[in-house]
Amino acid sequence: MVEILVALTNTAGDQAAMAHAAALVEGRSGHLTLVQPVELPGAAMGALGSDPITRMQPAVMQALRDMDSSTRSLRSAAARLRVPYDIEVEDGSKDIPLNAIAQRAQLFDFAAVACGGERRSQRRKQHATFSAIAFGSGRPVLAVPARMPLPAPLRHAVLAWNGAQESARAIHDFCALVPCDRASIIAVAPSGRTSEAGHLLAEFLVRKGRRAAFHEAQAQGRPISDVLTDYALEAGADLLVCGAYGHSRAREWMLGGTTRDLLDRSHIPVFFSR
Repeated sequence: MVEILVALTNTAGDQAAMAHAAALVEGRSGHLTLVQPVELPGAAMGALGSDPITRMQPAVMQALRDMDSSTRSLRSAAARLRVPYDIEVEDGSKDIPLNAIAQRAQLFDFAAVACGGERRSQRRKQHATFSAIAFGSGRPVLAVPARMPLPAPLRHAVLAWNGAQESARAIHDFCALVPCDRASIIAVAPSGRTSEAGHLLAEFLVRKGRRAAFHEAQAQGRPISDVLTDYALEAGADLLVCGAYGHSRAREWMLGGTTRDLLDRSHIPVFFSR
């Protein structure tokens, strides 16, 4: 049984995240929890206390109507997934919505979130949600590109290996949580020690009952994210597995990094751990 929290971002990519999470739940006696963030105006807490609803400020009333409409639309979309699900609304009445969602994700096997939105405003929401969960939950996060509405069967995963603890955690989390028979481990310009560990990792996965092989690639001046996604594309992989935020979040946000680049440009879902 697998329990997945789908952290909705109020972007078009949410449908893809829901569909891929449902595909991982289906047939495994699993369950989805869809969490819808809603920002109520600052006066909402007081208005929702002792004051009659008819005396609420217009902005609060509108926010509540929007919440109700969003929940109805979400229920309609979720009903088509054909898996058990719950819907929760996080309105920020106790904490900032994204912080509350990250804390909620601590109680799940992993979370799923949309990525790769077409507009910068969409990507900003997706980045914020992903970052909050990756840093605040301690759980893996499946990032699903918005342009992938239909889930593909998971037959082949590419596992990014660089010898870092985030990379090791991502691979072990993947093995424990995601059914996939074939794994290609790839290290970009590895040191001798990293390469040796990669071969041993492949042997470990074989003992775990998966087909696995270790490969090396050279960056040749290209970003690591491009090397990984190009390799996954050529290999016909259905999933990429990576450690998240090898540098500090502030550095990733200011200068960019492999995690951020994969969130924006990956053509397949990426399973992240840190």
